[in-house]
Amino acid sequence: MQAMHDRRKFLFGGTALLAAASGAAAVAPRSGGARPRLFDCHTHFVSPDFEHYPLAIPPPIPGVPPNPATANLPERIRRNPTNVERVLELWDRAGVEAGVGVQYRTSYGVDNTYLLEVARAHADRIVPIVLLDPYDPTAEFALRSLVRDRGAAGVRFSAAADAQSRRHLWLDGPVAQRIWAAANELGAVIVLMPVPANSFDAGFLEAVARNARRFPRVDVVLDHFSWPPLRGAPDFGLTPEHLTLQPLGNVYFKLSSINLERLREAGLPAQDFVRHAVDVYGAGRILWGSDLGNTQEPYDELVTLALAATATLTAAEQRQVLHDTGKRVHVRGGRGRHA
Repeated sequence: MQAMHDRRKFLFGGTALLAAASGAAAVAPRSGGARPRLFDCHTHFVSPDFEHYPLAIPPPIPGVPPNPATANLPERIRRNPTNVERVLELWDRAGVEAGVGVQYRTSYGVDNTYLLEVARAHADRIVPIVLLDPYDPTAEFALRSLVRDRGAAGVRFSAAADAQSRRHLWLDGPVAQRIWAAANELGAVIVLMPVPANSFDAGFLEAVARNARRFPRVDVVLDHFSWPPLRGAPDFGLTPEHLTLQPLGNVYFKLSSINLERLREAGLPAQDFVRHAVDVYGAGRILWGSDLGNTQEPYDELVTLALAATATLTAAEQRQVLHDTGKRVHVRGGRGRHA
């Protein structure tokens, strides 16, 4: 563990080193020195004020190993807090115009209180994506209220396939389908992350495709690119199941710091993966998120990692991936009121 930590410190020692680790010749600003505008689609807001915002570490997901991050969560939050004041300072320093607050299951479960408070207080900077229980029969009503009355852009779900049937009941079950129908009416976003993390699941992508066709007014965002296998050319881990999503214009792919770190640690150039993904889906279907609050690297290094990975895109493509696509997809109050 210490060796990996030291390696990461070395790799992140400066822009040139990071660019080399990512396969980039340099991380040079575009447009005559102008840095691309940034919209961070994945920040977890967590307060170190445990008295006013107590942690509500959720129970383990059946069939999923315990999350080791929960063992020292309070210490981790105190050491590297992502309360709103600190995040906005980090955003300002990095040139992040605005972003998405993604409810963090590890700290608060489905209690969205802190996220909604900071999103209301900073409505010009933070768009909230809430968390709900996909098996709760009241969730569809909660989603309608959170979108219409509290400014949520949508909801995030993270779960596993049923251990016996291997069906993704959190997507296809009767309760889940009512949630999707409500999101379709609202023009809301549904963010999805299958677990176990880092494990590709073809059945999950098949369920995504079914729902994307059935509910065309839902913008579906796949966290961490839906964990593509770590491979190089020619497919760069975009499997045939990934490619079935190509014609579905309401399915989007979130390029996160976790993806970029995994590519780096596997010795695969992140620029090659990003170039291939943009060629397959178009830059208008890919959006960047730092995963700040979960990924523990310093924020400026996460930004540098993203700039390096997108450095060989055209200026227009880079602007879409790092800013335009995320801002367009995440609409406060859903797209229903804007349609």
